Amino acid sequence: MAYKRSRIGLVLSGGGVRGFAHIGILKGLAARKWRPDLVTGTSMGGIVAAAYASGMLVDAMESEAVGFMHLPRLARLLDRRVHTNALLGGERFLQYFREMFDGLTFEELAVPLGLMAVDCETGERVELRSGDLATAVRATMAFPGVFAPVEIGGRLLMDGGASDNLPVRLAREMGAEVVVAVNVCPRPEYRTLASEDSGPSLLPISQLVAFAQRGLDIIMTTLTDLRLEQWPADLLLNPLLPSEVSTFSGFGHIAACIAAGEAAMDAHEDELREVFEGE
Repeated sequence: MAYKRSRIGLVLSGGGVRGFAHIGILKGLAARKWRPDLVTGTSMGGIVAAAYASGMLVDAMESEAVGFMHLPRLARLLDRRVHTNALLGGERFLQYFREMFDGLTFEELAVPLGLMAVDCETGERVELRSGDLATAVRATMAFPGVFAPVEIGGRLLMDGGASDNLPVRLAREMGAEVVVAVNVCPRPEYRTLASEDSGPSLLPISQLVAFAQRGLDIIMTTLTDLRLEQWPADLLLNPLLPSEVSTFSGFGHIAACIAAGEAAMDAHEDELREVFEGE
């Protein structure tokens, strides 16, 4: 299908550690000098989308990401005490984002950005498109039970993946005429249970956690399929990620995740060229 050059939206899904593949997607775009007109993201996809929209260079993103392959680097971001409603309060992550984004607001970004969160009380989708960037990023990654929710505008918000893990709808509402979506949450039938060779992890790796991850993958896939029926993407990329990587484990394979994103770009190069260079 030939595309007339239109307003292009890039949509990045949540997926925890698997979301580092989005950096490979951005590397592929940069190498070809292709730029989306707006970006949206949820959870880990929201973090990467925010970094891109802030003007952060892809090489810097990759360098920062690879640093998390080392456990001490990751451990410095984890709170020492358990929060009342989550394993981690998330204050150190918030400070990390404040330093990364240097006080930026959505209104000051180089590229229009939309992030997805969910109201803890009502279950409603909450689109974050204004105000302090660091706080919004911290909200979109507030995975229930792991990171404490974040209050914004009088609403207590958690990870947007609870409702809309691949926010194509948000991109359309922001004016995207053509949407390229990247989903890093694989179909469960194509995954094996996490192995012991996953590297550093936010949670202890065990069969219990592995089966919980399988259940999460099934729920996320089912919900994403329903969302895509309502709000389809024009082009959907599914990077092939190492089986050792899951939402909370596999930090030792970050470089491989980034390479998987680049490989997905190569595999869809002709279709992407039609999107970004169409007449």
